[in-house]
Amino acid sequence: MLFRLLQGFAGGPILPVTQAIMLDAYPKDKAGTALGIWGIGITIGPVLGPILGGYITDEYSWPWVFYFNVPFAAALVAGIILFVPATQKGPPRPFDWFGFAALSIALTAFQVVLARGELHDWFASTEIIVETAVAVLALYILVVHTATARHPFLDPHIFRDRNVVLGLIFIFCWALTVNSPLVLLSLRLQTVDGMPVSLVGLLMSPRGLGGILTMSLIGRVLARVNPKYVIAFGFSMIAVASWIMSLWPPNASTWEVSLAGFILGIGVASAYVSLTVIAFSTIATTLRVEAVSFYSLVLNMGSGVGIAVAIIVVSQGMQANHEILSHNITVFNDLLREHALPRFWNYNLRRGLAAVDREVGLQAATIAFNFAFHIISVMALAIIPFVAFLQRSKAKGK
Repeated sequence: MLFRLLQGFAGGPILPVTQAIMLDAYPKDKAGTALGIWGIGITIGPVLGPILGGYITDEYSWPWVFYFNVPFAAALVAGIILFVPATQKGPPRPFDWFGFAALSIALTAFQVVLARGELHDWFASTEIIVETAVAVLALYILVVHTATARHPFLDPHIFRDRNVVLGLIFIFCWALTVNSPLVLLSLRLQTVDGMPVSLVGLLMSPRGLGGILTMSLIGRVLARVNPKYVIAFGFSMIAVASWIMSLWPPNASTWEVSLAGFILGIGVASAYVSLTVIAFSTIATTLRVEAVSFYSLVLNMGSGVGIAVAIIVVSQGMQANHEILSHNITVFNDLLREHALPRFWNYNLRRGLAAVDREVGLQAATIAFNFAFHIISVMALAIIPFVAFLQRSKAKGK
C-alpha cells in the first residue's frame, strides 16, 4: 500500500502538468493541435499497455509488468532534465494546509466508499455510512474554507469562469461514459467469451488506433469547426459504440469487438480534446495550471464513480437474471423436454444439471453486461443537448 501511495503521489501530477505545458506553449487558436499531439502520446500507452501486459503476464509473471517500467522511467527523467525548459515562477503564495487536508480527507473517504461499498452492501453497512458522512463533511468544510480564506488551496476565481465550471461537469460525465465500458469490456471478454488476457489486450488496441487517428486530425478539424459540434460528435460515437456492445451475443466475434473499440476510440478522442480546448479557452493564463489540475481531479473522480456504478449494475444484474432464468428450468417447461435438450444438458443427472446451470450463468452475465452498455449509450446521448451551454472564445493568440 505504501508503494501504491507513492506511485499515485508521483504519477498524479504528470497528466495535468504536461497538459498545462502544452496549452501554455501554443496560442489559443492552436490549442486543438497542441492537445492532439499531446493526446497521441497518452493514447499510445493504453494501446501498447494491455498488449505488452497480457504477453508479459502470460509468458513470465505479473511482477515483470512493473520491472518493465524502470528503464522507461529513467529515460523519461533524463529527457525532462535535458529538454523541458524552466518556467517563470509566479508570486509566492502560502500553502493552505487546512484546505489541502480537507480535500485529501474528502477524496480518500470517497474512494474508500467506492472501493468497499459493494463488499459491504453499501448503506446497509455502518462503515459505509460513516465514511460517506466523513466525505460530505470534509467537502463542506473545503467549500466554506475556499470561499472565506485569504489564500485557499483552490483559487475560487477558477469557478467564476462559466466554461471551466461546465467543463468540469462535462469531463465528469465524459469519464462516467468512457472508463466504465473499457472496464466492462475487458471483464466481459474474459468471463463471458472466455478469451485469454493476451487476446483481450490485442482486441483493446483498435480503440487506441481510433484515438490516435482522431488525435492526428483534431487540430485541423477544430480550426474549421465549432468545438461544440465536435464534442457532440464525440459523445454520439461513444453512444454508438456502447449500443453495439449492448447487442453482442455470448460469443462476440473479434470483428465486432474491434469495430466497437475503434468507434469508441474516435468518440473518446473527439470529445476529450474538444471539451478541453473550449473549457480553458476563456480562463486567465495565470489560473490555467490550477484549473487543469482540478479538471484532472474531477476526471479521476468521474472514472471512479463510473466504474463502481458499472460493476454494481453488472453484478446485481447477473444475480437477478440468474434467478429469473432459473425459474424456467423445471420439468413443466415443454421447451426443456429431454428430446429438445442436448444430451449433456440432462438435468435429471448431476452433471447435466451443472451444465445447465453454467449456461444459465453465461446467459445471465451476457444480459447484465448488455444492459450496462445500453445504459452507458443512453447516458452519452443525454449529455449532448447540454453542449449548447458552452461558450466559444473569440480571442486569438496567447
